[in-house]
Amino acid sequence: MNEKFSHDMHIFTEKVGVYLPEDTHKIIKHRYQIATKLSKGKNTLEVGVGQGFGIQSIAKYSSEYTGIEYSSENVSYINKIQSNYRIIHGDAHNMPFDDSEFQIINALAMIYYLDIGKFLDEARRILSLNGTLFFCTSNKDVPGFVQAPFTTEYYSIPELRNLLTSSGFDPKFYGSFAKYEQYEFLEKFKVIIKNVIKTIVNLFPYGGTLWGNMRNRHLGGLKKLPSNIDDIKVDEPWEGDFHALESDVNNSKYRIIYCIAKLKNKL
Repeated sequence: MNEKFSHDMHIFTEKVGVYLPEDTHKIIKHRYQIATKLSKGKNTLEVGVGQGFGIQSIAKYSSEYTGIEYSSENVSYINKIQSNYRIIHGDAHNMPFDDSEFQIINALAMIYYLDIGKFLDEARRILSLNGTLFFCTSNKDVPGFVQAPFTTEYYSIPELRNLLTSSGFDPKFYGSFAKYEQYEFLEKFKVIIKNVIKTIVNLFPYGGTLWGNMRNRHLGGLKKLPSNIDDIKVDEPWEGDFHALESDVNNSKYRIIYCIAKLKNKL
């Protein structure tokens, strides 16, 4: 395994106790609300568990729970605080599980770190027929999208559909956290203005810190990430922001794209 990438993933993982914008708390909570509902009563695998603050939420409703994580530092952290769960140190491209072992795979906010072809091959192998692959990804097509550090590639909805169907899956796509409500051209104009202001602010000493503080205030201020997903409070249930999308066109409205893909062909 690549030790540098393992360490990078530990550094970049959303960590318990760090301060993040309230908007980010809502996005994290939202993905686990959906994963929990989809995993109910099923033999569940979570790929890329990070530091594990979603484990209890999903495991509580699953018939069985297993997690796999690439970062050895993250696995060590989890095993210190949640040693009663089956957490494997491993690679999503080559997972140490039996064929058709799981009924659902949750891959939350992490597919853009992977070679997606290799990952889908493994997901198809270890999922039972009619099992579910659930994942979420940032939408690269929204105005102002910025690629996160250490990522490999982001995909549009049609690109994901083609990859999934060619791997034996029947995917359905959903959007959440709208970037704009009605007028896309206004949002694009706002992005231009924001980037101009950001450039000017960064010309000053400590401009990066100042810009970060301005951005955090705009997103609702900073709150400490709790040790358990259930401790993140949101205003409404996830069903209120979960919108079915067409799979043959790019979408530039929703910041978060979800995919629920049923395995229809083991090939």
